[in-house]
Amino acid sequence: MKLVSFLRVIVISSFYVTAHARAEHPHAKILGALIYTDISITADGNPATAVISQLHKQLGVLMQVYWENSHYEGISRTAPIFLTLENKPAVVVLERILQQLSGEEEIAWQIRDGVLEIGFKSRFSTKASLQLIQYPITDLLFTIRDFDEAPIMGNGGNSGSGNGPSINFGSGGSDPKKQSKDTRVDKVIQLITKFIESEQWDINGGECSIDSFRDTLLINAPDYVHRQIGGYPYEPIRPSDVRVRRVDYSKGRTTVQVPPSIQ
Repeated sequence: MKLVSFLRVIVISSFYVTAHARAEHPHAKILGALIYTDISITADGNPATAVISQLHKQLGVLMQVYWENSHYEGISRTAPIFLTLENKPAVVVLERILQQLSGEEEIAWQIRDGVLEIGFKSRFSTKASLQLIQYPITDLLFTIRDFDEAPIMGNGGNSGSGNGPSINFGSGGSDPKKQSKDTRVDKVIQLITKFIESEQWDINGGECSIDSFRDTLLINAPDYVHRQIGGYPYEPIRPSDVRVRRVDYSKGRTTVQVPPSIQ
């Protein structure tokens, strides 16, 4: 019996480990490295290649930087970086570097096909780089019904199957200011295309698009746009000795809230 019990424990343990491995998103390691790797940097005019190369080594993930070359426009290899930060999440350091490298062409990072990519937003916004993701918005479209009369109680009527008095709330009021569902959907789309990478949407001359179908938005956009709409649908891998950090992706930048360490 002891042997059977022991084998049962082994089988159950193996099942949970295997299930966990299947559930782990292939990009969780990269995102975890960006959020939970703290980096210090002192760059006083160092070339971009050297600074990003050092960042790459500290992250320990696959990285693709789209540098300028004889065939394609890209990030300047020799652009000087002036930056001093101490023990900041790697994603904060990376975005501060990209701010200095951005000029007429804005630069972004994104995760795609198991690789951390760094390059021009225009490069990531080509049709070949877009991802179609569905966003249910039923909760955003919900409106509270307004009744045009106060409830009438104890009037002696029995409209239900029970024997108690009925309560009449009146009919749903007709509010001339109440928007139709289609109008509310259009408003959500308008807010997204106005405040999230506005230049990248097709209505403004870009490649990204939004359509709606049955209370769901169908958004075709690159990773760096999607994360500002719905974040990432998976948890970043976190070292066991580090507390959970809250992350916000909005306004074109990433904010990481680092809780105080436990003494």
